[in-house]
Amino acid sequence: MRDESVIALQGFDSYELRLGDELRGERASLGKSLLDVQRDLKIKAAYIDAIENCDASVFPNRGFIAGYVRAYARYLGLDAEETYCRFRDESGFRGVNSDLAGMSGNRPASSGGSARSISDEMLRKSRFARPVAPDISFAALSGLGSVLMLALLIAGLGYGGWYLLKDIQRIGFAPIAQAPDVLDELSTPIAPEQVDSASGAPSATSQRDIALSEIYAPRLEAPKIEPRDGPIAAIDPNRIGHFAPHILPGAPGMPGALADAGDPPLPGLPETVVAAAEAATPAPEPVAAPEVSVYARENAWVRVYLPNGTVMFEKILSPGESYQVPDDLDGPLLRAGNAGAVYLRVGAKVFGPLGKGTGVAKQVSLVANDVQASWPQASVGTIPDTPVAKNAALPASE
Repeated sequence: MRDESVIALQGFDSYELRLGDELRGERASLGKSLLDVQRDLKIKAAYIDAIENCDASVFPNRGFIAGYVRAYARYLGLDAEETYCRFRDESGFRGVNSDLAGMSGNRPASSGGSARSISDEMLRKSRFARPVAPDISFAALSGLGSVLMLALLIAGLGYGGWYLLKDIQRIGFAPIAQAPDVLDELSTPIAPEQVDSASGAPSATSQRDIALSEIYAPRLEAPKIEPRDGPIAAIDPNRIGHFAPHILPGAPGMPGALADAGDPPLPGLPETVVAAAEAATPAPEPVAAPEVSVYARENAWVRVYLPNGTVMFEKILSPGESYQVPDDLDGPLLRAGNAGAVYLRVGAKVFGPLGKGTGVAKQVSLVANDVQASWPQASVGTIPDTPVAKNAALPASE
C-alpha cells in the first residue's frame, strides 16, 4: 500500500504577516501610489519602497532612517514607534551609534574618580587651602540693575513731562528799544538836609513824607467823553429809516420833506443821523435795456437757451412770426436753422440776417449790446410785434 501525504489547506493567518505587506496594504487602502506619497511627504519614492521592503542599505545617510519610518507610519495612520521597532527587527537596523554603544559597554570602569576624590581631600586639608567665599547671586544683581534702570527711566520721563509743561505755561516778554516814560514826578522834592550824608540815601523821615505825599496827591481827572448817539426823541421817522417817504430833498409844500444838503443840522441831532438821512436819498432808476426779439421771414427752427444748457424756448417759427426774449435771462443764446431768414430786433432797429441760405447759426448772443455790435442793421421794413407763447424750460445741452 502506497503512503499518501495529506495536504492541509492554509488560511490567511497561516502565513507570516511582514511589515512591508502591511505598509503596502495600508497604502493601497488609501489609493496612494509611491509618487503620491513622495509629493505628500517630500520623501523620495525609492526610500518609501526601501521602507516597505525593510532594506536599510538604500539610505545613504543612516541618520534619516528613523525619521522617514515614523513619518511614513503616521501618514498611513499606524503607530510610529511600533512600526519603527518592527522595521529594526526585520531589517537588522540598530541605529546610528550602535557600534559606539557596543564599544562603550565593554570598557572597564576606571578608578580615576576615587583617586581624584582622594587628592581633593588631601588638598583641602593642607595649609594652602583657602576658605571658599560665598557665591554671589548674579541673578539678584541683574534684578537689582533692572529695577534701577526702570526707576531712572520713570524719573527721566517725569522730569521731561514737568519741564515741558513748565515751558508751555511760561510767558515770555519781548524787550523793546523804547525807554520807559516817567508818568509822574515827585511832587515833594527831597531837601538836602533830608539826605543821609553817610550813605547818600533819603532818611526814614523823608521816605515817610514822600509816601504820604504820593498817597494824598491829587489824582488826574477822568476825560470827558461825549456820547456819539443822541437822544431817541431827536430821531425823526419822516427823515430817516425804512418808513421815511421817498420824496426829493427840499420839495416845497410837502410835510416832513428832507432837508437840503446845505442846511445846518437840527439841534440835538448828531451828524451821524444827518449822514444817514443823506444816504437814504433814493438813487435814480437805471435806464431799462431795449427789448430783443427773434423774427423769421420764412419757416425757421429756433432754440433759445442759457449758457448752462437749459432750453428756454424751442419752436419752428412761421413766416412773420417773432419771439420776444425775456428781460430776466442771464446771457441767453440762440441756435437757429434757415439762418438766412432769421433776424434780430433791438427796440425799433432790425439786425441780420444771421446767416446765408439754409445754414445753421450757433451760439448767437441775444444781449442787446452784443446784437448791435455783432450784426449789421437790416432794412426789411417794420416787423409786426406778434410774439409767440413761451415754452416751458426743457433741459438740454448745446
